[in-house]
Amino acid sequence: MKQNREKRKIAPIKILMGIFVPFVLVTIFLSVLLNDATIDTINSVDNGKYVTVLADIDGIVEANPRLVDIAMLASHDAVTDSLTPDSPMDYHDRPTVLGKLDPITSGFQYRFGRTQAVGLDVQLRQGARMFHIKYTDFEGTWYGTHAHLSLTIEEYVLQVLRYLATPEAQGEIVILLWHPMYFGEGVTLDTFHHYVASVKLNGKNLYDYVHYGTTNTFDEDGKSGVRIGELRYNDVTVNGTEPGVVLFDRREGTRFFERGMEGTMTDVYMGKYFDMDTNANHKWHSRIGQKTLISKINEQAELIASSDEWDNKLRMNQTQASFSAGGFSDIFIDIGAWSLLRFAERYNVTLVNHENFDYWLSVMPVFQVDFVNSGYGDFNDLVNQKIHAYNQNLVNSILGA
Repeated sequence: MKQNREKRKIAPIKILMGIFVPFVLVTIFLSVLLNDATIDTINSVDNGKYVTVLADIDGIVEANPRLVDIAMLASHDAVTDSLTPDSPMDYHDRPTVLGKLDPITSGFQYRFGRTQAVGLDVQLRQGARMFHIKYTDFEGTWYGTHAHLSLTIEEYVLQVLRYLATPEAQGEIVILLWHPMYFGEGVTLDTFHHYVASVKLNGKNLYDYVHYGTTNTFDEDGKSGVRIGELRYNDVTVNGTEPGVVLFDRREGTRFFERGMEGTMTDVYMGKYFDMDTNANHKWHSRIGQKTLISKINEQAELIASSDEWDNKLRMNQTQASFSAGGFSDIFIDIGAWSLLRFAERYNVTLVNHENFDYWLSVMPVFQVDFVNSGYGDFNDLVNQKIHAYNQNLVNSILGA
């Protein structure tokens, strides 16, 4: 009888332990997963090897290729290098689930928010020529953002201006895609456009490097202005004698961009910008996992190749990963990836060595990645060499036609 009573006493203890131990383990696991801000990137290259990538292509001025046919290395969420786990959250994301969970998920949000290891200055020296820049109005100051604030837009614009002022930039093209996330009351695109004009280096602002005429902003038939499909290398660079800047605005629907944010089409600077969504094909796959993303890239390439709808548009290959719950396996890949930078190290090498890489460039010449200056597997070298070879063949084909 005594033995049976002891067994009855032990049984509830086992049940409690069976519940308590897994609870503790899950709590510890989630605590590490959500709060650890360690990224541990392996190889961030800054050797200035690709400070010139277009002007040194033999015959590019004579061939004068269309901008939409020139291959370029592009940087996704290009201004995230200075995010920290303690960076303030921008006002766009504060009301979202992401914002409400920020106090207990800071490490996780940092690891999946920081997509670049270095600023625009180093990215330019390592061959990147198109930059996707999310920006936000934070209490009256413009910041780079990816849910959390990075450096001020002024600092990033100055980084670009410093590059444009160098002799190596002559004949180079820099494309800036401005993606607004939050505007305060009364703030519009015009407000931001005028702000960009106020940021100067040696008396010059970004608009001083915009050499094409007034744009056909939305690429509309019958409307006046330069159309993106007509813009050529010599138009942008003054026949290779100057560095040239091409500007895009992003308008992404009511969640990010409301009608009141538009501003006026008669603004003096509006005609410097192309609207991204009507002038480009730039599908974002919003998934993670190498096999899944490569499958999506191939599908997009086939879609574009099978139609002439985008022949006169900018065609971007958005290869980058994102935190995803798009499939059950994505959750486990998210956890295993740990951070977007760590995932990109290995994934970028897979992309550049893929058998379809040259085909992708031919269909979608703008090749966009996270961790654009990664040296893991010689990615930065390989991608710049392959893009250069593609552009040289493009020029040769035009001259030989």
